[in-house]
Amino acid sequence: MKETDVTVKSWDDENEQLKQQLKLKEDEILRLQYKLQQNDREHNTKLTDLTMKLCKESKAKEELEVLNRQKVFNVETVKGNNKLFRFYTGFENYEIFLMVLDFLGREAASHLDYLNSNKSSPDL
Repeated sequence: MKETDVTVKSWDDENEQLKQQLKLKEDEILRLQYKLQQNDREHNTKLTDLTMKLCKESKAKEELEVLNRQKVFNVETVKGNNKLFRFYTGFENYEIFLMVLDFLGREAASHLDYLNSNKSSPDL
């Protein structure tokens, strides 16, 4: 065998080895791309699930706040119903109540004495 033949054969062998290595690297890149796509899908699914859970919790919190507001009995709970407003306050409606409250002054509300209240009042 001539020296040039050996050199060519050596280059061919080296070239073949490089092709095999390149093929292995390409396969590895494809495998990693596939794994990356899988991870992206999993993360997107988790993100969607967490977003939905957060929305549900937020909605549940809002509903709970509404229920808590409804459980509290105050002027706001009866101001839209004139019959109930009259029953509980003696005023014909909320607008008249506001006029009287404005006339007396807002601080007057803290000095009102309610019939049968549990507040102990000094004996006169």
